[in-house]
Amino acid sequence: METRLAIVESPMKVFLEILNEGEAPFIVNDFNKQALRKIFNYFVYPNSQLDKRRGIMLIGNCGTGKTRLMRHFNTLCARFNGFPKFRFETVKQLQNKVIAAERRDYTSFYEDYFSQNAIDLLVDDIGTETKQLNYFGNVSLWFEDFICERYNLFENHGIRTHVTTNLNPKELQEFYSARVYDRMKAMFNVVMMSGESWRGKKAHVLRL
Repeated sequence: METRLAIVESPMKVFLEILNEGEAPFIVNDFNKQALRKIFNYFVYPNSQLDKRRGIMLIGNCGTGKTRLMRHFNTLCARFNGFPKFRFETVKQLQNKVIAAERRDYTSFYEDYFSQNAIDLLVDDIGTETKQLNYFGNVSLWFEDFICERYNLFENHGIRTHVTTNLNPKELQEFYSARVYDRMKAMFNVVMMSGESWRGKKAHVLRL
């Protein structure tokens, strides 16, 4: 009886295809190549330059492609068994969910984001949220409270949080309290995406 070998897709091949999906392909250039390679290795390989126990904080200027890049990694991880799946939400979407949960049902919100059944989460564009909201009974710095809850989840159950932001480390330290910034340093691998905005510009395409 003839034995057929299973054809296993190459994650890099699939990822390059994902980068080219849509009307405007993601341009790999001198400014983002190093960050892209670090994050690819983090999600795909057992060992990487980044600490796999921690999440990723991707920092860069507006228009450098942070959001789009992390959406592409979200797609890549969803296509392969064994790759770390994560929920993707903008900080404004999360803020709206907090408002809705405050008015309706905290139980399902807790189950989705703070329980042992929660999964890894990426919060896009932190530092643009409304700072104070009525957060489950108290007017508070809601995202700081949220991060503290996710920190407890990280410490106790190894569930990770990823974020993207336009704020540099100094600006983050000024925007958030010392208590929260200290937790962020423990929770995240910091990856920098350098360069100016590429929106509406052409860039030289490089090979990974």
